[in-house]
Amino acid sequence: MVAPDRDTASVAEEPGPDLRHRSVSGALWGSLGSVLRMALQVVAQIVLARILGPEQYGLFAAAMIVLALSAFFADIGLSYGLIQKSELSSQDVRFVVTWQFLLGALIAIGLFAGAGAIASFFNDERVADVMRWMSLAALLSAMTAPSACLLKRDLDFKWLNLSGVIGYAIGFLAIGVPMALAGWQALSLVVAYLAAITISLVLLYLRTRHTLRPLFWYPGAAGMIRFGGTVFATNIVNWIMSSIDRLVIGRMFPIAAVGLYSTINNFILTPAQSLLGTLQGVLYAAGLKVDQDQGRLATAFATMVAVVALVIAPMFVAVAAVADTVVLGLYGERWADGAAVLTPLALAMPVYFVWGVATPILWASGNVTTEFRQQVPIALVWTVGCLVTALAGSLPVMAWAVAALYLLRSMVLVRATLKLVDLRARRLLADCRAGIMVSIGVAAIVYAGDLVLRRLVDRPAIWLVGDMIVGAFALLLALRLVRSVIPPDVIDLGRRLLSRLPGPVGTALERWMGMAA
Repeated sequence: MVAPDRDTASVAEEPGPDLRHRSVSGALWGSLGSVLRMALQVVAQIVLARILGPEQYGLFAAAMIVLALSAFFADIGLSYGLIQKSELSSQDVRFVVTWQFLLGALIAIGLFAGAGAIASFFNDERVADVMRWMSLAALLSAMTAPSACLLKRDLDFKWLNLSGVIGYAIGFLAIGVPMALAGWQALSLVVAYLAAITISLVLLYLRTRHTLRPLFWYPGAAGMIRFGGTVFATNIVNWIMSSIDRLVIGRMFPIAAVGLYSTINNFILTPAQSLLGTLQGVLYAAGLKVDQDQGRLATAFATMVAVVALVIAPMFVAVAAVADTVVLGLYGERWADGAAVLTPLALAMPVYFVWGVATPILWASGNVTTEFRQQVPIALVWTVGCLVTALAGSLPVMAWAVAALYLLRSMVLVRATLKLVDLRARRLLADCRAGIMVSIGVAAIVYAGDLVLRRLVDRPAIWLVGDMIVGAFALLLALRLVRSVIPPDVIDLGRRLLSRLPGPVGTALERWMGMAA
């Protein structure tokens, strides 16, 4: 990965068949790892939410809002430069590792010292103790970033996701759940989080074995800082649009409302972020290798948007259609009010994916400042919108406002991407036609099935299991019925992914979908 005894690494790879193979493999392993990690996260969150309830979750969620913002200051985007550089030197790695550690330590100290003020902001003194413990996570996250970015550079998403899965399983399932059952309340979430990130840090470092020798400055540092500064500014804007709603709720609502909103938001956002993180890493790393080839970037963007519409959107639209069943079946009566929050947030996830796949295309094309320039005014609108809607004193109203802001953000970024890669919006909509048909059909069938199940039994858990089975069959049927209008590039990508599944499974799905070569 990095030559330890030289100042420059080998020449950047040329795009070719091997890149395509590695990109598809990276997408497959990343997606499988994301699904497994997502499943663990959802299971752990549901179990812990049932044990702890909205109020205890609210204490942890309040600390996580602040930690998410502080993490950007502990990183300032330096580690992303390890992915971006076409030629990487040991000095690059040493410089990034040194400053990640120093900044992480500084932020951790600041969070520990400011825990009381943070608790005052959220109008709950119990947040202070949680924040003091969570301050350590700022340092651990900063130290994890170099190894993670080096693995992304090499498209090694298999190990990247494996480390996350192992860390989360041990931290939350093996440690967090028993502590919650033993009555440790919010502290069980804190210890679980710290354990998970520590285990992941160790596993990532064992894979990369990058140098730990400090380096405070070198001739290439200015370039790394400039790129990192752009990433940092963009990430701050992203934080505003991902967390300002929870920050406003934390200030203007009781702490239990923070727990309710954050838990429902995390439930729907966790799978989206896990899968999108893999897709973004693959698109960005592969996009850099094609060296701003506009045609290939346009094809990659159109294909991924079509995949989102065809496979991802139907699942979230179906969840929105039966939100009440999802919340009651998973979380129980104490969380019933979350259904009205889940519906708009679930409907917002497809557009979240669309802007998410636009971002690496913008960055890979060399326009690293485009996203930032486009989103600054949106961030201002987002902040004002959350503040105004919070005055209504209703979490569902805020959720619908956030969904509308997701749509606005997606439209702005997609427009910029289409212009950059010279792609017509009409073609993009045509490529999404099959996905729109599938989404409507699957949601309608799941909703109808849910109504039938409610008449037959009075068990939300059974409703939910039935809806999932009906939804899976409905999706497979719908994909087969719209086969003739699925774009050829999507068919080709599907064939490549299915061919890497275990023999009988991949072959059966290829035949069902009519993708067999």
